[in-house]
Amino acid sequence: MATAAYYGGQYDLAENSYKEALTERPDFQQALFDYGVFLLEAKKDYANAIRMWQTALDYEPNGPNADQLKQLISKVKNM
Repeated sequence: MATAAYYGGQYDLAENSYKEALTERPDFQQALFDYGVFLLEAKKDYANAIRMWQTALDYEPNGPNADQLKQLISKVKNM
């Protein structure tokens, strides 16, 4: 729901939904990834976007999104 709200321009609903999902399941990889994208693109909150992605890596350092997360972190740090 959070991602649909984000792409629908309902940023408050999106952010609250991401936070709720992560409160229930802090290691929810897709929510961490998507919330990071939301923070980067919608909020221009680079530091917290990186924090979400780093958290995802910490939970699953060799997971299927690990390489993409590392690239995003590096890219945003260099912005």
